[in-house]
Formats: sequence, C-alpha cells, structure tokens
Amino acid sequence: MNPLYVTFHSVSSALLMEAQMQPICGCRVVPVPRALSSSCGYAAEVEMEEALLVAMLQEDDAIEWEGVYRQKEDGSFTQIIAYTQ
Repeated sequence: MNPLYVTFHSVSSALLMEAQMQPICGCRVVPVPRALSSSCGYAAEVEMEEALLVAMLQEDDAIEWEGVYRQKEDGSFTQIIAYTQ
C-alpha cells in the first residue's frame, strides 16, 4: 500500500498530528513532496486505510489540515479529500 500524505497550514499542526497518530499508525512528519504544495512545507506520512484516516481527521478539531493525498505507483498524487469548514 502506498502511503497517504496529509498537508498542513502550520508546522504546529503537523507536529500535533504526529504526536497523536504515531502510536496508532506510525505517522511521521516529512518534507512535502515536490508534486504537492503546503503552506508550512511539511506533511504527515501515514500508512493506513484512507477511510479510517479521513474519519479520524474529521473527528479531531485540534488538527488543522489542508488535504489528504495518495501517492500512485507512477509517483504522482491523487487528492482524496480537501479540508472544509
């Protein structure tokens, strides 16, 4: 399974997600892949089912995220969901 990437507006949101999700799914903060853009330059790389990740993000109001992306086999990215409020 290819990892999911969650982008953020701020570094503090990326670090908060890493702290909360690390024990659950091995989440780690990485530089944003070049094909994606992010306000803060960091993304969370997550190995889990996209439906579960999206449900967890939508339940947690403390984490302010921009979008969730799946990396395809050819190296490109598909946006799974964009943050809306």
